[in-house]
Amino acid sequence: MRTNTEPYPAGVESLATSGAGELERLRFVLKHLTSWTYWYSHAEDVNFANRMVRQHQTLVTDYRPMYRGEQTWSNAAVRFHGTTFSVVDAASHPESVLALWHVGGTVAMALSKRGDVHLGGSMAVAAGSVQHPSYTFVQDHQTGVFSAGQNTVAVGVGRNEVARFHGYGMLLAPHAAVSFRAAAGAAAGHVSALSLGAGDVVQLGDATRPLLLRSADITAAANRVFGYTAAGTALEAKAIVTGDNLTITHAAGSIRFDVLSTYTHTSAQTISSRFLLSGGVFVPAAHVAGSFAHASALYQANVVKAWVAFAGATGAIGNSYGVSSVTRVTTGTYTITWQRAFATAHYAVMGMGTATAGGFGTIIGLNGSPSATAVTIVMRENGTLVDPVDVQISAIGVQ
Repeated sequence: MRTNTEPYPAGVESLATSGAGELERLRFVLKHLTSWTYWYSHAEDVNFANRMVRQHQTLVTDYRPMYRGEQTWSNAAVRFHGTTFSVVDAASHPESVLALWHVGGTVAMALSKRGDVHLGGSMAVAAGSVQHPSYTFVQDHQTGVFSAGQNTVAVGVGRNEVARFHGYGMLLAPHAAVSFRAAAGAAAGHVSALSLGAGDVVQLGDATRPLLLRSADITAAANRVFGYTAAGTALEAKAIVTGDNLTITHAAGSIRFDVLSTYTHTSAQTISSRFLLSGGVFVPAAHVAGSFAHASALYQANVVKAWVAFAGATGAIGNSYGVSSVTRVTTGTYTITWQRAFATAHYAVMGMGTATAGGFGTIIGLNGSPSATAVTIVMRENGTLVDPVDVQISAIGVQ
């Protein structure tokens, strides 16, 4: 019953001489065609081994699938596979494909050995939803891309919609935000959050929907809102175009304008028509070279850097700014030492003193040339050195 005979050994026909011989040859063909252990082991899977299975159909004019398989999956504990391809890649060509479909001589779809899918046309998928995205990931089925409506693409993360793109822009979910930062562990530096070319315009907010910047981190020097040049330099000159009044309402905390200017308050307040600053306003070094400063502009060269009010009899300081000490050298002669040195010894010193009884007023003069760190002045009345009751001195220049 198991006897079978090769009908074509070594490429030469082996003809049967009896009915039994003919059956033996048919058994051989059936056994080797199916790779069954025995020609009658029909319960085993069919294995064509190294032979290719090819179905060639002639002209087809009605519905006729080339291949069709049907199964009923009924065990929820089993992961079923309708079609399985298993290939051992022993250093094959990198462009080898696991499956290839041709239509009219053109590649319609190819599945590479790495799992990449190449399409000759477009891929149409269901719209999906935030719970079941159309495009998702093996490691994270709760994150992906889907369509939330006509002409709309949405992104879901953890089954929460975070962004939606449509014909007139991008919409972020209320719980989502855009964050621009250097990679973790990277050296700190300028990170371009938005890059604009010549003529580009970005509009944020409108009359009813203003731009809101909110973060617990916008407090220190490393976390502020700045404009930057192409070289990454912070632009500290900023223009605010508004109506007759500019009102800034802010809760407890601080509003930072630049490195040296912070307004700090302890309760909800409104700044109206003026700025109250505890740290001062930093002004640029100079106006445009070759031009004269605007009449109302402040620059380092035209701002009072130090002033002092002291008693002429002792040199005791009543009040001051930018002055470290006043020394009474002798009658009507005083040395004033600046808290911060001027850039050069060429700066302007002005002052006055209280007139004595019957006098015509005091005149201030320099006792020698000033230095960058101090100046010695003399006070005279009617040509005589005197100690005025009160003396007020100020200095303007670049420090």
